[in-house]
Amino acid sequence: MGVGGVLLLGLALGQGPVATTTYRAEAEVASELVRLGEVMDLSGLPAAVRERATAVPVARAPGPGGRSTFDAATLNSRARAGMPAIAPWLPAADGKVVVTRRAVSDAVIDKAAARRCLRVAGPLRAGDYPTAADLAPASCETKPRTAFVHDPASGLLRAARDLASGDHVPETPSVALATIRPGDRLRLTAQIGVVRLEREVEAVRPAGADHAVFVKGLTGPVFSAPQSELKP
Repeated sequence: MGVGGVLLLGLALGQGPVATTTYRAEAEVASELVRLGEVMDLSGLPAAVRERATAVPVARAPGPGGRSTFDAATLNSRARAGMPAIAPWLPAADGKVVVTRRAVSDAVIDKAAARRCLRVAGPLRAGDYPTAADLAPASCETKPRTAFVHDPASGLLRAARDLASGDHVPETPSVALATIRPGDRLRLTAQIGVVRLEREVEAVRPAGADHAVFVKGLTGPVFSAPQSELKP
């Protein structure tokens, strides 16, 4: 049973998460990506959840020797995007984390950081927008070939070439991944007083975490809808 299955089973049995997590006031990182395990104390989580959550990218680090400050609300949002099952354990969205990146000389000798990459969970065609579900943390001995390119229209990444299941690709932050892709069929719900409206729509453009989505119904024009009102 996967992490999500364990979580749902626990909730169904009335055994919701009891462990707590807290953000560290300061953290030091070696690579250009900031991972959840580097900015948050995950020691109280179940092992299955902790192992996966540790490697979830949540931000881009400053340049070598630099410092950046990230607020907890943003880190929470990016953690949920990279691993939805972590949501019940996330702390209150207040406070900030100061992240310092090691100097180049320190980062170069960090061999573990140099071997981090991602594994493709399922095939992607050139031009596809990858989501967090398409990629999983992995390790590799050499730096893999470039797999994604930045799409300036959406601000997200697209596959630069066809990718097969199991391929290793360079690590990338979850904030650059799509949460909704063009062609996804969704249910749009809206509450107006005591009346609840629901309709089927189709995404016409990709969207990242917490971004509005351009959708269309069976008839009528394209319009924007918040992700909070859209369900698969």
